[in-house]
Amino acid sequence: MARFLREDKGSKKQRMKDALWDSSGSFWLADEYTPNPPLTDLLQADLTIIGGGITGLSSAYHLKQRYPQKHIVVIEAQTVGFGASGRNSGFISREYHGWYELFARKGAVAVEPYTQYAERGYQLLVQAMREHAIACDLQESGALLLAKTAREGHTLAEHAQAYRQIGRSVQLWEGRELAARIKTDFYPAGLFLPHWSLLHPGKLMRGLKAVVERLGVVVYERTPVRRIHQGKSIELQCESGQVSTQTVILATNAYTPKLGFLRGALMPLHLFVVVTEPLEQAEIEQGGWDAVPGRFELDRTHTVRLTPDGRLLIRGGARYYYDNGITYREAPHAYQTLCQRLLLRYPRLREVKKAYAWSGMMALARSFTPLCGRMGREENVLYSVGYNGFGLVNGFYGGKLLCDLYGRESNEDLQLMSMSKRVGRLLPEPLRYLHMNASLAVRGFRL
Repeated sequence: MARFLREDKGSKKQRMKDALWDSSGSFWLADEYTPNPPLTDLLQADLTIIGGGITGLSSAYHLKQRYPQKHIVVIEAQTVGFGASGRNSGFISREYHGWYELFARKGAVAVEPYTQYAERGYQLLVQAMREHAIACDLQESGALLLAKTAREGHTLAEHAQAYRQIGRSVQLWEGRELAARIKTDFYPAGLFLPHWSLLHPGKLMRGLKAVVERLGVVVYERTPVRRIHQGKSIELQCESGQVSTQTVILATNAYTPKLGFLRGALMPLHLFVVVTEPLEQAEIEQGGWDAVPGRFELDRTHTVRLTPDGRLLIRGGARYYYDNGITYREAPHAYQTLCQRLLLRYPRLREVKKAYAWSGMMALARSFTPLCGRMGREENVLYSVGYNGFGLVNGFYGGKLLCDLYGRESNEDLQLMSMSKRVGRLLPEPLRYLHMNASLAVRGFRL
C-alpha cells in the first residue's frame, strides 16, 4: 500500500488525518513482527513495485525469478500485508468472481475462459506455497454458500445447476439436512462448494516477503510515496528518500486513486470485520465448525469462518467515504452490529466476546473485473488492481501477469484481463458518494 499526499499547506493536517488507523488492527497480523527499515537515501532501481500486498510481492517473486540480474525493490507505506492482503477473511477459490452473472447472460461457453483463468491462478498460488514451504494454515475443505430466504434458496438451486454445467461438483443442502450440519435453522438452504479453501493471510504475506528477500528483492517498509514524476525515467519522492527507476508497478489496489491513477475506474470500499475470543471445543463441535469452517451468504452481506486457533471471524457491512477516502476509522456501531448478527445466525454461541475488530478496503472496479495494463506516455507504469473482494488468488496471479506484461509477452489470460474494453467509468462526486451509500443501505450492507 502506498499513500500519495500533495505538498501544500494542508499536507501536515492531511498526514495527521491519514494516521488514524484502527487501534486494534488485524488479527492476521497480530504476531510479533519487526518491519524492515524505511528508505532513507537516493536509490537507483530497474523496477520499483509500489505496494507490499499480495500483488506487489507476487510481481516481485515472478520478476526476480525471470530477471535475476535486475535490481527490483518493493516500497510499502506501512508494513507488508497492511492493506486488504492482511485484512481479508482468508478465503481462496478456483472460481472467477462474477461467473454466474456472465453465465446467465451468455451461457457456459462464455464462462469457460474465466474458469480456466481462476483455476490457473489458484494452482499457481498453492504451488508457490508448497514449493517454498509457506506455512499459512491452508485448508482445502470447501466452503458453504448460504441462502437467508426461501427466494434465495430457489436462486441457490439455480446456482447448483449452473455450477454443474461449468464442470463444478457441488452439493445442495436444505432444511433439516442443512440445520443438522451447521447446527442452526437460520438458513433454509446452503450450497457446498468443494473448490473453495481457507488460509491464514497474514502468514501468507510474511512468508512471501521472506521468499522474495531470499531471491534478492529489497523490501522497504514504512516508506510512503509522496510524488511520482513520470518520464523515461520515473522519479519517486518518498517520505525520507527518493527512487529513480525505469519501470513502476502499481500494486496498490484500493489506494491507487490516491496516487492519482484510475480515479474514474476504481474506488475503495470499506468493509468491517470482528474476530471473537477462542471458542470452547464444545462450541466448535456444536456449531459444526470443524466440518464446514468457511461460510458466506449468497448476497455477500456476511462471511463467517473458523480461524486456525478456534475463533470465529465475521465480515459484514460496507461504507464508501467521500472522494475515494482511504482513512481507516473506528466504527464501534458496525462492530457491535456484527456481533449481534453473528449471535442471531448462531444462537448456540450464547454470547460473542470480541477480541479483534478492524476495517479493510476492497477495490471496486466499475467493470467488476480486475484491471491490468500499462499507462503513461512512456508506457512504463504497469498495474494490476481492482479485485472486487477476491484479491488473494487474483492478486497473486496478477503478479505473474504483470511479469508477462513487463516482458511484452502475450497469453490468453493477459488478454482476458486487459482493461481497454472493460474499464467503464464511475460517477463523479458527489453523485458517487450519494449513489454508493444509498445502494449499500438498500441492500443491507451499510452499517
